Amino acid sequence: MIDRIIYFVIGLIKPLLIWYGKLHWPGSKRKMTEAKVKECIAMAQVGDVIITRKNWEPTNLLIKGEFKHATLVIDKEVLAEAVAPVSKKTGYYDLLMKSDRAKLCRANNFTGQQLDLSSVYALNHLGRAYDYYFDDGNENNYCSEFCYEALKYAKNSWDFVRKKVLGKYTIAPDDFRLAKKHFDIVWGSDDN
Repeated sequence: MIDRIIYFVIGLIKPLLIWYGKLHWPGSKRKMTEAKVKECIAMAQVGDVIITRKNWEPTNLLIKGEFKHATLVIDKEVLAEAVAPVSKKTGYYDLLMKSDRAKLCRANNFTGQQLDLSSVYALNHLGRAYDYYFDDGNENNYCSEFCYEALKYAKNSWDFVRKKVLGKYTIAPDDFRLAKKHFDIVWGSDDN
């Protein structure tokens, strides 16, 4: 019953969520530099997760944690991300130059072959609709779910613990940074 109520409420406010997600504080300036983007590219490997934060974004109020977006590394040129309206490929500069802070999270205990499989999952799921309902088991994803599902697909069995929020098991972008058992932080824009 609670699921039906949640679906109904989200269905009613979905247009408002889409509009709200496009709002940007007019006075905000991005802190990422080209040198930091180049550092990130040099460190990145297939299957890494880049988590980012844009200061002064209204959506920061809705997403728990310090970092608000997650993107999967496909290779040295291409990233894959779940954004509204559909998941898509993006580039390092497109992602990072619009951010104030970023961290590069590397899944540990994965083989190179498994990490390659994560990119296969991501590429096969491009063009899917954004998951405003944070549903498990459907073909649509939100950003951190997209990265989680790609890595879960690659490993087949993965004990990464998701948290229950409003009756649904979810994963926030910041969960990658905080899951020290599963991820190492190999680069950060705040590092010297």
